[in-house]
Amino acid sequence: MSVFFSIIIPTYNRVALLRKAIESVLVQTFTNWELIVVDDGSTDNTKEVVEKYSHQDNRIKYRYQKNEERCAARNNGVSVVEGKYLCFLDSDDYFLADRLLLLYNTILKMNTPTTLFYTDILREGDGKIETHSYIEHKYKNVFDLLLDRTIHSQQICCATSILKEFRYDTRFTIGEDKELWLRVATKYPIIYLPGQATVVIVEHDQRTVGVNKPSAYEKNIETCKYIKGIHGSRFSSALIINTCIHDGYMGLARSYSHIGKTPKMLFAIFNACTYLLCRSFKQKLFLITSNFTIFKPIFFLYIIIKERQTKMV
Repeated sequence: MSVFFSIIIPTYNRVALLRKAIESVLVQTFTNWELIVVDDGSTDNTKEVVEKYSHQDNRIKYRYQKNEERCAARNNGVSVVEGKYLCFLDSDDYFLADRLLLLYNTILKMNTPTTLFYTDILREGDGKIETHSYIEHKYKNVFDLLLDRTIHSQQICCATSILKEFRYDTRFTIGEDKELWLRVATKYPIIYLPGQATVVIVEHDQRTVGVNKPSAYEKNIETCKYIKGIHGSRFSSALIINTCIHDGYMGLARSYSHIGKTPKMLFAIFNACTYLLCRSFKQKLFLITSNFTIFKPIFFLYIIIKERQTKMV
């Protein structure tokens, strides 16, 4: 019997978290799958752990590459998969037990063979799990949605043939999902499956993006600027791509503020203003006043005026 689902897990030195990810695949109620773990040059005992699983279950396969980041690792996995449909899972996240079964039933019901599907996600952090859903009707077209809402690789399930044709661009390490889905959308349908929040993204300090990691925000801005150059005309207006770049700069400003690099924070705010001047105005004031005591009276005056205007309304 041919393999229906191929799951790819790229991993790098996360063996403690990787076990839970692998075991979440092992307990799937739908059993026609293969799991490819692509080791992106780990220096811990990732190989030994994965090979122990593969000796117990031949559906699990280990593949090693030199450290080239997760885009290259995912592409490496895609090159060897045998399944008709493809799913991704990061090594620090996990599936709920019915993810593959729900996807399988949906795929048979919809009968749209060359399609990229995406589901809601669950976020786990501080001992809580919350569902993050997507509201499609607020967007004028699929390109607006794909730019504005981050659809993580863990959320998607697509015909393997699509990602044999469209690979991750290894130039991008942040926002790489967004860039890839926009390319896919130029040729194939992208369908939202509501009510299927069956993948859990775990929040922790080692995640690639964090408030203390300005380089991640810088890379995301670079990706968004590239997207503007390639797909700018596909969005309903220039506002949506300019908002994306603006918000990237504001994230960068918050990151620089967090690590005490005030001059770089100010430059990031200036760059944000060149895209959208009035957006996040209160946040811009707060960042400036929190770093320069002399400006605090201006911020407090602004807050008082806004409160009075709100009461008058």
